[in-house]
Order: sequence, then C-alpha cells, then structure tokens
Amino acid sequence: MEWLAGGVIAWILWHFVGRHAVKSATSDPIQKTVSRPIPSPAFVWPPLGEYDFDVVGEGFCQPQLEAMAGDHGTNSAEVYTTAYLVPDDQNSHDDKAVRVDIGGFTVGHLSREDARSFRKRLSAKKMSGATTSCKAVIMGGFTNRAGEKASYGVRLDIKPFDN
Repeated sequence: MEWLAGGVIAWILWHFVGRHAVKSATSDPIQKTVSRPIPSPAFVWPPLGEYDFDVVGEGFCQPQLEAMAGDHGTNSAEVYTTAYLVPDDQNSHDDKAVRVDIGGFTVGHLSREDARSFRKRLSAKKMSGATTSCKAVIMGGFTNRAGEKASYGVRLDIKPFDN
C-alpha cells in the first residue's frame, strides 16, 4: 500500500510541478537554441589574415559565444575558429539574410546590405544558396575595472564589400 501512496504522490508532483518546470525551461530562448550539424562548405574563402568583416546580431548569442571563448578575466578573448556563412532564405525578418554559424550555433548575421552583396558574390561564383566557410575570430568578453563584462563580437576573415 505504501508503494501506491508513493506513486500517487509522484504523479501529483509531476502533474502539478514537473510539467510547469519543463514548460518554463522550453520557453527560455536560450533553451530553444539547438546545435546544428556542421555543414561541408561548397567553398572556403581564402584567408587574408585581416578579420575586417563585421558580423551583426551577436548580442542575441552571447551565451553561445561565451561558451566557445571561455572566461578571460580582464583580458579580451581572441579565439580563432571557422565560421559558416549560410544563405538563410527562411529567415522571418529578411529572406535574403546570411546567417553566421560557429561550432554548430548561430552567432550572428551579415548586415542587410552585406548579405545582399555576399549573395551577389556567391552568384558570380555560380554558388547561389551554397554554404561557404571562412576563418573568424571571437573577441571581447573581458571584465572591466567596474566589474562589468564586455560583449563578445565576431569578425570574419573575408574581403569587406565596397557596397
């Protein structure tokens, strides 16, 4: 009989508490971020060693960038890696968007103007819609003297556009 009472208590806890906890966790936007498989790029942009190309929207991806870059205390991160540039036709804000993924996570996008120029560059190479890759650097994340943590940013090693 004790096992029956234990089972009823477990069911009540799951029904009234557990389901709410699961619902709360999945409504968090960070929890919804799922790692994507890392694609095989159709083209690898040749490295320039300059990292002059800005990515936008990294503010929405700070937890992922921090996990990739690690804690640096008062020093700025400088983590070199590979970025995948993915034409994102299904983007609800801009069907010409170009997503920037690192380590299977989205870390930002090309600006609206750069995305259009990038797609023209792909089209000229007969690779419209193809995923390409380039070198990238994750920077920032240092803690200043006031104890505030700076945001992380991403810069790509591809030739900037003359829009």
